[in-house]
Amino acid sequence: MEWWFVDGVVNDFGMFVTTLSLRVAELRAEINDSLASFPRTPEYFVKVGALTRRAQALEQEYQEAVENLPEHWLPHTVAWVDQVPGGDITKAEVCPGRVDMFSDIWVAWTWNNVRIARLYISGAILRCAAWICFPMDYRTTPEYATASKLCVDLVCDIIASVPYHLGWRVGQSGALRSGDFEGFSFSDGNFSNPKALGGFFCMYPLLGIMCTDYITDSQRAWARGRLLFISDVIGLNHAKVLASVGPPFLPHYPHQWYG
Repeated sequence: MEWWFVDGVVNDFGMFVTTLSLRVAELRAEINDSLASFPRTPEYFVKVGALTRRAQALEQEYQEAVENLPEHWLPHTVAWVDQVPGGDITKAEVCPGRVDMFSDIWVAWTWNNVRIARLYISGAILRCAAWICFPMDYRTTPEYATASKLCVDLVCDIIASVPYHLGWRVGQSGALRSGDFEGFSFSDGNFSNPKALGGFFCMYPLLGIMCTDYITDSQRAWARGRLLFISDVIGLNHAKVLASVGPPFLPHYPHQWYG
């Protein structure tokens, strides 16, 4: 994968995220092949343990990277929503919970790339743990306890970023307000106003959290509603296709997962 980065900017967080995401993709492909073909012998239990440690090392790299970011790269919580006006979660512009703002749309997009990659890493670790402990229930393992807490937080983090992607900003009065969504253009020639690009950038993070086991039914309904909003209001019709994807119907033991 190194040929992607010959002219890349050294020590750039966006470049780091792209590099690590490719490494995650490579490792997931290797785990897919390994768990589908390895015999259940002591030698291969050791190999699956090594795959687990590689995935855990990737997660550790992400943690260390986000802990040392400058202020420009950090999300900022600006509001907390307790309930949905009118009670219809599918039409709500903001999901109950945190609302985060970012310095620009590129920063928001990069953060969600990190979060989705970490969801994938957790899934890879859990699949290896389930393969090793089979036929025991993988949900009794320490890996599952760790993944549950982390992935619930990552789902909430992505949800908190969506209002920003869809044009919400803090006005001069300090109140949250929504913007307009006409076209792909930017105000002032920069990334300060994402408009339709913001909807494009959050489509696949929304799909990613819809397809995880760690999302609540109401959060999944809200995510599907935002995809329909991106399709019907912003005009990105592909979002309607993504909204039609239902929750995954997966085997009980995730070592059998290939998605």
